[in-house]
Amino acid sequence: MTSDNVKSQGKIKKDLVVFITASVIMPAIVAVSMTVMVLGIAGPIGALIKLIGYIFGYNMTVSIFDLGGIYMPPAFGLLLSVAVGKVLYVIGYEMMKASVRFLKYISGLKYD
Repeated sequence: MTSDNVKSQGKIKKDLVVFITASVIMPAIVAVSMTVMVLGIAGPIGALIKLIGYIFGYNMTVSIFDLGGIYMPPAFGLLLSVAVGKVLYVIGYEMMKASVRFLKYISGLKYD
């Protein structure tokens, strides 16, 4: 094998890895990160709606946190859902930033 063959095989391997990650893995990661961010926002909104309904005397069957047979008051559920929602939003946001950094990295690769 000549040195040119080894270089071209390395380039093909690098191109294949970039193609697979950019066309298959990245859309999945972006979809998951967007979903996690939306759930991080929707969870506390649902808990707030349940708390408002509880204050006005409506017992909604929506379960914010299911801990087996333990009943959780809606106010405590709101606090937990805000905390978990914030964590989920930050995780989704960081996943999105990482995917943007990766796309910028692969778009800046130099080809010989």
